[in-house]
Amino acid sequence: MVFAAGPLVGDLVSSLPRIPAYRSLTVIQTAAHLVSAAMVTYAFTVPRTSSASALLLQPWFAVLVASTAVDRLSCVSLGVIAERDFVVQVHDIANAKRCSDLEPFPLMRMMRSLTLWLAELASRGRQADRAGAGERGAQQGRSPLRGTIISS
Repeated sequence: MVFAAGPLVGDLVSSLPRIPAYRSLTVIQTAAHLVSAAMVTYAFTVPRTSSASALLLQPWFAVLVASTAVDRLSCVSLGVIAERDFVVQVHDIANAKRCSDLEPFPLMRMMRSLTLWLAELASRGRQADRAGAGERGAQQGRSPLRGTIISS
């Protein structure tokens, strides 16, 4: 069932916008999980069958198999959607690096700007400290560079 429905689901996913398809498949997969859990719970409440053929003819077993197939199809489709988005993003990043007209990681650009700003602020503070130390040293008769007393 999964092999037969796989190409159909692939064509359907390709024809739909990615975000709504991703959300829909997530809901479908969650519903399949709930149905599977309900069927397993139901299987523990019914009396056991004596043979495998009797088990295969139970309606809850058919529902369990179908919900597992739907879960697998949803899982594979969600993986394909995620991989397609990943490939598109990697392609966009590669183009941005090659063309140098786009910054691929805005957060990195922001962090670099913040680091440069903090470094500039720190260097201004050091320059102010040096200037203040020079004035204090001159007032005390000391050289700001060597820390020795200037003889007059």
